[in-house]
Amino acid sequence: MVATFLSSWAHVRSRRADGWSIGALSLCLLLLGPVVALILKALGDSGGLWGHLLDTVLLRYISNTLVLMVGVGILACLFGVATAWVITRYEFPGRILFEWMLLLPAAIPAYIVAYTYTDFFEYAGPVQSQLRMLFGWTRPSDYWFPEIRSLGGATLVMA
Repeated sequence: MVATFLSSWAHVRSRRADGWSIGALSLCLLLLGPVVALILKALGDSGGLWGHLLDTVLLRYISNTLVLMVGVGILACLFGVATAWVITRYEFPGRILFEWMLLLPAAIPAYIVAYTYTDFFEYAGPVQSQLRMLFGWTRPSDYWFPEIRSLGGATLVMA
């Protein structure tokens, strides 16, 4: 049985390249062209750009990226494990619907989520506008509200 499978596999692997294989390979090479061009451009002469970036902002960008990555990972694990545990451990009305609804955030593109949260929680957004109207606040100095356009806000939105 194994010998038959191996001999048929060897026959498939020894075939000549047909039109589909050549076409697929050509398409792959065509699509790889821009990626290779970008890599070559990045590795080429930068005119001192990388040195300037390293001296000014690159280390801060790298540290912000690492903090964002760790923060989002921790929060996503906490939210995911907690909700998965509740869904699997307990039987409650609407559990099946809730189980499917937990998949919905993965179906929404990240930039749409970011724009939505930013517009919703910024100074001119509906949350702060309603709070100002409800409590009679007239200036931003009358109250404190977390800044959504910050590293912490980005971490919460991405998690």
